[in-house]
Amino acid sequence: MGMKAVKRETGVQNSERPALEAAKGKEQEPEKEKEEEEEAPDLMNEQPAPISSGESSDIGHILDYNAGAQQDGSLNDAVSNRQTFFSRWVYLLGRDLIQWSNTYPLVSGFYKLLAITLGNCDVIQYFEGVTESDETHETQLEEEENAEDSQAIITPATPHLKPAAKDGESGANKGVCMHLFKRFIGEVLVRVQQYKDELLSSVIELVLSVPKQLVQVSLLVPALQTAFRMGLRYLSLAVVGLDALEHWLAVLPLVSVRPFLPQILPCLNDYLSKEWAEQRDTALLADLANTASSARKRNRADLIESILSTTDQRKDPAAVVQQRIIRLLGRLGGDNIHLLGAVNLMAPGTESEMAWDTTPRVKFTLPFPDVKPEIYLDSVLPRVVELAEGASDRQTKVAACELLHSVVLYMTGTNAHNPRQSNTDGPTPFFKIYQRLFPSLLRLAVDIDPVTHQLFAPLLLQLVHWFTSAKNATQESAETTALLDAIVDAVGNGSDGALRDFAARILAEFFLWSVKRVSNSKKSLINVKALLKRLYSLAHHPNPYKRLGSALTFKQLYRIFREERQLVDVFVFEIMHNNLFSLRLAHNDDPSLPTPQAISSVVRAFARVIERYSDTLLKVNKVRREHTDLSSFVDWLFQQVGQFENHSRIECMTLINMLAPLLPGVGSGGDWIKQKLASKNGLASLIAIFEATDKAVRPPSAARFEREKRQLWFTQLLTALDCYIWLFAETDIDPEPVFQLGSKAKSQFFPTVVLYLSHFAYTSSAIRQAEAFQSLTPSELEKYNYLKNRVLLRTFHLVILLATKHPKFSPFEQKQIPPHKMAAWFGGPKEKFSRHFYRLLFYCILCPTISQIGFSTEEAEANKSRTPSAGQEARSDVWTAPPLRQLTKRLCKLLQTKLEDKELQQMRKILRDCLALPEHNILGIDFTSQNFNVQKAMCLIGGYEQLHSCDMLLPFITGIGASQSSTPLGERLVTTIFESASKYSPLQRAIAGRLLQLALGLNLPVKSLLTLLTDTTPIKDTTGVTNPSIPAPPISLGLEEEPEERSTQTPVSPKSAPVTTSEIVKKATKGAIFYKHFQNQIDGHILAHFPDYAKPLLYLLPKQPIYLRIVQSLLDRHLKAKSHPGAQSGRPTSPTSALFLVTNRHGFLEATLPHIEKALKSWTNPDDQDSKTAATQQQKESALDLLHKLLQLDATLVLSPSSTMNIMPFVTHVLAVFLGMGVPLAFKIQPLEFLPHFLS
Repeated sequence: MGMKAVKRETGVQNSERPALEAAKGKEQEPEKEKEEEEEAPDLMNEQPAPISSGESSDIGHILDYNAGAQQDGSLNDAVSNRQTFFSRWVYLLGRDLIQWSNTYPLVSGFYKLLAITLGNCDVIQYFEGVTESDETHETQLEEEENAEDSQAIITPATPHLKPAAKDGESGANKGVCMHLFKRFIGEVLVRVQQYKDELLSSVIELVLSVPKQLVQVSLLVPALQTAFRMGLRYLSLAVVGLDALEHWLAVLPLVSVRPFLPQILPCLNDYLSKEWAEQRDTALLADLANTASSARKRNRADLIESILSTTDQRKDPAAVVQQRIIRLLGRLGGDNIHLLGAVNLMAPGTESEMAWDTTPRVKFTLPFPDVKPEIYLDSVLPRVVELAEGASDRQTKVAACELLHSVVLYMTGTNAHNPRQSNTDGPTPFFKIYQRLFPSLLRLAVDIDPVTHQLFAPLLLQLVHWFTSAKNATQESAETTALLDAIVDAVGNGSDGALRDFAARILAEFFLWSVKRVSNSKKSLINVKALLKRLYSLAHHPNPYKRLGSALTFKQLYRIFREERQLVDVFVFEIMHNNLFSLRLAHNDDPSLPTPQAISSVVRAFARVIERYSDTLLKVNKVRREHTDLSSFVDWLFQQVGQFENHSRIECMTLINMLAPLLPGVGSGGDWIKQKLASKNGLASLIAIFEATDKAVRPPSAARFEREKRQLWFTQLLTALDCYIWLFAETDIDPEPVFQLGSKAKSQFFPTVVLYLSHFAYTSSAIRQAEAFQSLTPSELEKYNYLKNRVLLRTFHLVILLATKHPKFSPFEQKQIPPHKMAAWFGGPKEKFSRHFYRLLFYCILCPTISQIGFSTEEAEANKSRTPSAGQEARSDVWTAPPLRQLTKRLCKLLQTKLEDKELQQMRKILRDCLALPEHNILGIDFTSQNFNVQKAMCLIGGYEQLHSCDMLLPFITGIGASQSSTPLGERLVTTIFESASKYSPLQRAIAGRLLQLALGLNLPVKSLLTLLTDTTPIKDTTGVTNPSIPAPPISLGLEEEPEERSTQTPVSPKSAPVTTSEIVKKATKGAIFYKHFQNQIDGHILAHFPDYAKPLLYLLPKQPIYLRIVQSLLDRHLKAKSHPGAQSGRPTSPTSALFLVTNRHGFLEATLPHIEKALKSWTNPDDQDSKTAATQQQKESALDLLHKLLQLDATLVLSPSSTMNIMPFVTHVLAVFLGMGVPLAFKIQPLEFLPHFLS
């Protein structure tokens, strides 16, 4: 697997050159003012899926990046030799690589590692037998609800998967893994059209290496076409494409591939062209000459087979590729007719067959002394362009490029000598040729061949400088228009990210030189207006890539534009207006596309320009084509906050907060809104904008499922929620006047929210069984659930905001609101609102991924908000949209402090009913079951963790019954994990560790955990036979990572034979295995409650080897935290974090030192040959090791005479014993390590 032709020894010098050059470019740029850096953030760093590899990425250390780029070979070797074990790690490895790839999308190494992972999944047939069932598995919930509530049916969010577990992994877990990879591959397929160079090749290698269960031919065809197109220059990609195509034909039915052969096979035609054939014929002729003497002795078939065999041995890459293509065509039979493709005389590969102008134009006079013949190059130009772009022979390609470069310079010079001849207003004679040449020159400027790129990239810049000269700046000349149209078409290219980036840079150069050439007259802005007009057209285009190209260009223009006051005065408002409209169009773009983020970055950049020139923009200027002054622009922004498109709405709110304070008499955005409300009909206008009353969207029927109507209504409600959250967060306006009774502009907001909570937020069984619902495609269902749940999250957010900032209007404040007002605002009794609200809240906590709720696994388990891009750091939580877990956690804590006793009891009753459901019983998680569902288990554990962190779990569990108190629950969970600790796969072990961490926090008695750790029941060896008769060695736990080394340290005596590796496996006990697999969780719990564990651990340390290992592990963690001061910043996130350990170091020593002397006394007594209790050599070394670590941790406290914890006499005694006359000299070296602590 993998692109084996890539020379890994070249490392960063070749494969990762674009990213490194970008990173170095950042270091070499001169330092600018802080304001300039803030005003011009890098667009690529602001996008979750950046445009190309040529932009800078968040790589802090070049050496780390280089090392990471070389890991694909190591992983390939590792998994190739350990394929049996690899299947147990597929999910964990794939999940982490996907997370890192999403965090650092410009690092190609992650795509290579994922390609290796998926390739090995195909080799070991990891997904074999994992199929999606047509029917969804449902589990009935025994729950009685009110008549208005539907019957609850719990359904996993992912399709039911048939168990297929030859390797021990359940079918459900493999299904979750398949869903994860399939979703990521869908996102990466969008990036194929955004990246370039080596990064693009890595992405193509990934998507073409997917196992057959993930192959969707219709989606992979564009990537395959790109691979074959780039493979003409980079043969390794051609090999990858052929591997993928042959794999599809081998494992997929031909009927699923045949419809796409007309799109695929024409890409192979160039590999069989004349140049490639000549290369192969040369090799074949040489082989034929060597075997000609024996031709008479063999028949024709043997001779051909001999030649082909010799060619294979030579391994000529081009010949091998041609042979594979020919065999593939022969295998396809009659379908190989598609190799010729459709005939289209206007297609981009047929320029050489048609003339570019009816009249010969490019005349060249040969400067001979006696005669000066004239030749015309028009007839050869199309063929030269074709060879420059598509010749497979590099020598031919370079020669064609040099000729084309010379001809373009000659034409430009000739045109400069007599630019318009007698026609001063018409185009030059070369106009029609320019129309054909300019697009080709742009493509050649981003060619992967370095010579081609070095020839034409500077040439394009020079052409831009010439065609924006003074003679072309006074009017829109035909040649300048041709150049501009070609660049604009390139910047909107949907398949070549490199071309799009380069065209954006060229347009910025065009803008810069157009500005340099202009005078103060209006006529001199003709080129600027022409460019902006075309960019506005791109910004309004339905194609997302054209809008993306427009955003990239505006981002490049920004640095030039902000320095020209005249341009800012005239054009800044129309640029903002058109980009905000483009942002509205981006609402329905594919989520993997960075279009919204790119346009938002442009809007924020030009908003800073408005701030800089606010004094000029406050004045009315009739020349402005959009918004005559800043005040009218802010008014227009306020009208736009009620738009249904989410990105545009949020940006308009942000812009009002940013620009409104620039107006006279306005201190903040909130002040401007208050002035707006104080005006005539201000409240009615606000409600009409926020609730979109002019659009007359009626609530859909709760009894029928009409997806379009529901989604439109959800969108309207989401808009209103965003607007009111923004209103009450940014201002101190009292909500009661906004929703007051008797007003002509009476708001229907809260009754609509209650209607949503009671009938739409929770999808009833009747709706889910409806034919219209069952016929939804996965993408339609995902979009429907996303909109529905966004409304729910924003409702939670609004409740938190009202309860904290406006408690008098909170729906949970009974004393503050009269019942008649409450009924009017909330559409009925408050109990109706509360009942639905609490039930939805606890379902979102315990089982957010069930089909009734419909959160995706990513949304349910997200712990952090999306990292804000540049310019967003100052935004509050209103704009960062906290994820589900954070939002529900804040809401639970708030409810416990705000609710009165009666309301609190109602909430507890609903929570108790939810916890009583079998599907919410955490004890029902069976890790070893073939039907074990990772997704459901993770969500349920996360819900219990959240309830426990909010102090809502222990009281409510205790109230269920005496037999199910909190302490038995924790003990039962720990015991369940303990009994199967040796049977868990890596994935199950990770989930069990999370469950164990929860169980340890449920007031688990100290004795219970220590009893499990000291369980000496032997586990079964590889043969399945227990070995209770073999005694364990005095100290060894049977889990050492280096058993041979430890066994050499065990003293050989008549009572104990040397311990071998096989015996160590047989002597491993349940307690030791339990601690080995869950060491982090157990250590963290003991560290958090160390005063309770210190005495039993240290007192029994000589008798329990596992206690010695635990104490050593705790000391090692403290020493590591002390030696890494950089990791001590922030706040303690867990008991094993560096900051927690440093903060609690003194308490740890206080609990340890009083018991250390008694713990080690039996190991530090003088040797007594007659005593049966004499310490072994290993025990003595363990005692010295513990004391040495205590001194390293804080020698001053341990040895201080004034300290109550002073153990200096005991340490002195130990040194005297171990440095005595009878002690071997080799052992005396270890006590000498104590001396520096006494001297310091």
